[in-house]
Amino acid sequence: MQSIEVAKGVEIGFSDLVKSLRKLDTGSLEKLAGEIGKVVALRKQPTKAEREAQLVKEIKKKIPASILKYEKSLMTKLHNDTITKKEKEDLGVTINYLENLAAERLALLAELAKLRNESFDKVCAEFIKPKL
Repeated sequence: MQSIEVAKGVEIGFSDLVKSLRKLDTGSLEKLAGEIGKVVALRKQPTKAEREAQLVKEIKKKIPASILKYEKSLMTKLHNDTITKKEKEDLGVTINYLENLAAERLALLAELAKLRNESFDKVCAEFIKPKL
């Protein structure tokens, strides 16, 4: 059975600890539960390197070609004035979706810049290549 060191050289088993905790009032137990929750949350947080890897992976995620192709075809129809009402609605939804993805990507770039302690422009230059 696991135990916890409560003072230097003094250990208490989990079952004894739980028995002692049962004697606390509800408010104290809730406060303790909150503090334990914070400790657990901190341990579950990814390390700086893990978070950086997650961010890079998300930033590099490609938009499905089918969505870009569909958006391009709808834009062509819009410019040629051959778009239907339903297609125009689809175009609005598609553009909104792509704008949200772009905004999320910018937020990820900002978080990565902060994590690396680098400028936003420098991080953007790493991932966003200008189209000539």
